[in-house]
Amino acid sequence: MDWPIREFCRVPVYFQEQKYYVRSKREGERPYRVIYELWPWPEDVPEAPAKWVVYDEAYVAQRDKAAAKARRKERLYAILPVKTT
Repeated sequence: MDWPIREFCRVPVYFQEQKYYVRSKREGERPYRVIYELWPWPEDVPEAPAKWVVYDEAYVAQRDKAAAKARRKERLYAILPVKTT
């Protein structure tokens, strides 16, 4: 999950039927890698973005599945022998 922080052409994030944008992000402490700060979408911004995020249970399940796959790959690479030339 890597949501962009932009002043213009913001990516809307829909959460519990409300529209937000990413105001800032910072490193988190375990178990959170990144903490995003969401602000309400300004009503006076009539942007029609080409990309958006719906943060719901399906999104979280997909994110967790991708993270688990990445962790498995990291473990596999850690046990594979290193080839020296």
